[in-house]
Amino acid sequence: MKRYVRKYDYIQSFNRPKDEWLVDSQTITNFLKDKILEEITKQNVNSEVEEQNDEEEHFECDSYEYYKQTKDESNKQDLDNGDPKIIEGNKIDLLSRECVKKTYPHCQSIDLDGVPREVAAQKTIELLKKDNVIIFQSCFIWNKAITRPDAIIKTNNQWIIIETKGTTGTRISHFADIYYQKNVVDKVLEKHFDACLTDFKLCIVKYELCKRNEISLVIVDKCCVGKGAKSIDRKAIAELNATEKMHYIRYVKENVTKPDKDNFDYSINEMLLKPNDASISTKDKNKILKYFGNENEFWQRIDEIYDHKIKEVNELSFKPTIEYKGNEIKDVDYWMTLRDYYYFSNNPDYLPFQFSGELIKFVKACEICSYLKGKINSIDEFVNALESLSRNGTMPIKPKSKLDIYISTLFHQNSLVFNYQNIYAYKNEAKELFNKLKSKKVYFDFESLNLATRVVDNFLPFRQTVNQVSIIFDHGQGLEHLEEVPYIVIDPLKGLKGNGMTKDDFKYIIDAILPSKDLAECEQYHYIVFNKSFECTRLNEMADYINEPEYRQKVKIINSNIYDIAELFIISDKNQAVIFKELKGYYSIKKVLPLVSKYEPDIFTQTKCKDYKKDLKEIHNGVDAQTASTKRFFNLLTDEEWQVVRQHLGEYCDNDVRAMIAIEYFLKRIFSNN
Repeated sequence: MKRYVRKYDYIQSFNRPKDEWLVDSQTITNFLKDKILEEITKQNVNSEVEEQNDEEEHFECDSYEYYKQTKDESNKQDLDNGDPKIIEGNKIDLLSRECVKKTYPHCQSIDLDGVPREVAAQKTIELLKKDNVIIFQSCFIWNKAITRPDAIIKTNNQWIIIETKGTTGTRISHFADIYYQKNVVDKVLEKHFDACLTDFKLCIVKYELCKRNEISLVIVDKCCVGKGAKSIDRKAIAELNATEKMHYIRYVKENVTKPDKDNFDYSINEMLLKPNDASISTKDKNKILKYFGNENEFWQRIDEIYDHKIKEVNELSFKPTIEYKGNEIKDVDYWMTLRDYYYFSNNPDYLPFQFSGELIKFVKACEICSYLKGKINSIDEFVNALESLSRNGTMPIKPKSKLDIYISTLFHQNSLVFNYQNIYAYKNEAKELFNKLKSKKVYFDFESLNLATRVVDNFLPFRQTVNQVSIIFDHGQGLEHLEEVPYIVIDPLKGLKGNGMTKDDFKYIIDAILPSKDLAECEQYHYIVFNKSFECTRLNEMADYINEPEYRQKVKIINSNIYDIAELFIISDKNQAVIFKELKGYYSIKKVLPLVSKYEPDIFTQTKCKDYKKDLKEIHNGVDAQTASTKRFFNLLTDEEWQVVRQHLGEYCDNDVRAMIAIEYFLKRIFSNN
């Protein structure tokens, strides 16, 4: 079969070193995971690498793109129908076709999905000889490049391309997709019809309230040129009803650090057809012209990709490069796995990548590696070398940055307490924060689903739907007298009453967290979580959804008395953290808990904690939990299978809560001993 350059190959050429071109992402991901497993087994280390507040956490998962790329790379129709992302991606695919047909009701639609590409290319030319026609999965081949647009419409001398995306926001990689389509399709249209594309649109998930199991889509003619989609189109915002707008404003406040006011409304047509005249900022215009302003450069890149000799995956070096994450188009698909690969590698040259991205961002770590390669073998040597680079002006460390605080607190010994074994250090502010803990406490943790498909009626897309909570009460009597509440795992398919989740399920979750029916008594408790932004946001969303004064008051009590134990590990200029050298700036619960097991094993045992990898079955992290519940929601698990999974989910979430208690008493011992 003749090989062609695809749009995926073109877009991926921006975010990979050249030797990784044309090797499919899943092959690389699987190879890296095998290497990671080898290192974990060899080193006998904890296998969890989690980093809170990563930008990726705020992005919506595009199940449609995953579905299309998996389908394209597998080159077969029999996809894994047990994969919930495939299920939802296929659903968006079908809905997008209906959306296009509804938008152009006077056009006849033809679907070429599944038709071999050369045959589909011939049929596409024949079908486009007619007017008022929609072709789904048409095929255009020019020279060495191939593309199969989601939809092309020919009507009233207009030639329109529509690409589908499974997100509510748009981003520059979506624009790159359309730019690729334009260059290939225009060549074919010019040859056969003396025509070219005249209009370009995206079909995306519409940000509106929908009924359970539904997804709604909308066709837009604008695109953001930011790397990440962090907002919906301004026009779409204007069309929201009052309730939707309230939810959206809260979403932006809680999830977008720096919302870009200029990146939402750029016309795709203007950017493609007359970028120099487009009414966009100079900065963004320069970005567009840099990557997408020269047709000759486009075809030169296509030739370069086509002529590239594909390497076997075991021949790839995976040397750190800013192309993986520092490019302006899109992070490489296997970025998270690559980060873990560097983290677990026993190569001292990769030491900068063992630090949290909040201390040393990936691009900066690449820069450091180029200076320190072969010169460091330990954290102490690394810090000394880094400070030397900072002093001579080669690589200044920003004063009061998290990296500066980490180094000055641990290595300059200017903290209030410096552990004699060089394990940790802290200042008085940390002890003061810990001492604010009330004697009465409620420890709780949520798990949820996050889909474009609505899990409950009248819900927004990608709204986290809480279906699980684990709770333990301390009524002021301490560790020996905790009240353990049976974990709550609600079936997302059936809900509590058998007909799907409703507001009653959310009421049940909120009520379970409160230690008493007397709300005045509930005010006397602290509500302990690890990384409060997630739990507080979910509580507010549930209160909004229930929309009853009683539950707004209950949520207000919980959130007003929330205590985030993670803040005692988050490095900041507030100096409230106990800084552990070996955490290297990480602070997830799965990174902190092993310290308890290592340094105070009696506390680990007394709180009945389990090792996340060794002692838990099937569910080892939040992604596993979300995937399992999502499978059940899409009816991919039988009732019998769900009961087994439900137990595993409960044990996982319960362990998160026990970990909070263990970490609290671990800190208590640290502060008491010093």
